Amino acid sequence: MSETEGPTTALRESGAPQQVIDYVLAQRPTASFALIYTILFLAVMLSGCGVGALFWEPLGDLTVRNAVDHARAENALLFEANFGFSLVIAIFGWIFASGSIANLILLRTPRLRASYLIFNATHSRRWFERTLLKRSLRRVAELSDPKAYVDAWISQGNRMMLIAGVVGLSIAGLALVRDVNTHTVYTATHYIRAPFFPWGASEPRPWRDAARVELGCNHVEGRNASDSIIYRVDFGDGDKVSLESGMPLPGGDWLRSARTIDAELRAGDAKFERWSWMNRDPLHEACLNVMRRNFGADYPQIERLLRIGELPDR
Repeated sequence: MSETEGPTTALRESGAPQQVIDYVLAQRPTASFALIYTILFLAVMLSGCGVGALFWEPLGDLTVRNAVDHARAENALLFEANFGFSLVIAIFGWIFASGSIANLILLRTPRLRASYLIFNATHSRRWFERTLLKRSLRRVAELSDPKAYVDAWISQGNRMMLIAGVVGLSIAGLALVRDVNTHTVYTATHYIRAPFFPWGASEPRPWRDAARVELGCNHVEGRNASDSIIYRVDFGDGDKVSLESGMPLPGGDWLRSARTIDAELRAGDAKFERWSWMNRDPLHEACLNVMRRNFGADYPQIERLLRIGELPDR
């Protein structure tokens, strides 16, 4: 196979007319374009992600402060705050913006623009990539001048990526306002969720309304090794909270707070059950040993909290 046979076939299968194929090949496409473009795209994308990473911790701290303020206002015992969803959205928006920026930096000459078209044609291997390329080429099919054809196709792609990036980053900005105010606070008698979506439930939910409580001690081995108490409250209508994820307020104590909430749940009609998931041991001895070390003289309270001896071990 000659050097031009592969690109020629890829361009023809993508729907490029013969005069455009001849023009593109006449520009002597850069053989190392794929490497150059990939390096530039990654440099732009990672630079933006690095800037975003600088804001992650301060924004996470702000989320915690907002949760603590709400918890204190409600005289709560524990709070739960998870920041990051808005920055995940921002990453997707930045990926599109990075592609547009890389194109504006690199595609400055007819040779590099021709190389970019070949790059797309030869690297569109999945059916949806081929479909998108064919559709984008059809939109400029009325242009008879090959140079205008390539320029219009690139401009069209840049515009679409830029719009997608701006929309994604704008949505992320709006989501950020909600993200730093999303949390849950646990009081002695109920919990209140400050939801991410403004239409989410935010009314106090009494612990005595719980339908069941799953209890256990989970041991995980390997790369993500961990040991954690399982105390999950299910209200029977899809609403669930995990008490083990709650954090005590400054100066507070998780175990004392959990026992207070546990007493309220016990006073209701909730059914206490042993936690189960796949083939996990719901009361793994290695996990209990970690709890013995962590809680020391308070460990018997952990046993009472987990209903050890009261519920079946499995």
